[in-house]
Amino acid sequence: MRKLLIMGLLSFLFGCNHSEEPVPNVTVDLSSFSVAGSKIGKPVTSDSPIGRELANSGVYAPRGKGLELGTNGDSLEYAFITLADFNGTFLANGRSLELNTATSEGDIREQFGDPYWVDRQDGEVILFYEYHGGDMEVQFEFPDGASLGYVTISRAGVLSDPEQRNRYGVDKPWPPQ
Repeated sequence: MRKLLIMGLLSFLFGCNHSEEPVPNVTVDLSSFSVAGSKIGKPVTSDSPIGRELANSGVYAPRGKGLELGTNGDSLEYAFITLADFNGTFLANGRSLELNTATSEGDIREQFGDPYWVDRQDGEVILFYEYHGGDMEVQFEFPDGASLGYVTISRAGVLSDPEQRNRYGVDKPWPPQ
């Protein structure tokens, strides 16, 4: 829930393009940290449909598609996926992943191993996976503590901020090894 509020705030602050244009079937690759061929932390390819939409606004969230993308300058900064509405495809290490609202914490751990940090507060669970020395973060959020609701991929994610690590009670060394 906290992450959803943060993403909604980002949409409000940076503007949001709720395009009515048809959205192509989006592929999210959790091992290359890319969405529709554009890598998080890299400039968005302007020739892609998503690139054209992002050129008009810092945030792109097509209605009812379960996807929100945000930029910082010309680089893709984050992808926030709401699984109940997302009809795209997930990949990891070249294989298709079945991620949906029936996915459990055990399923994620089986696929990705142990997370860098787990937050269990207010009945929800967030698994934080940190890559590239903490420069890339993937979160799996279980808002009811059991069913996967959201996936977030972000450059310099929440835990890259020392104050946020303190708020989450992180007691592990930073950056992750």
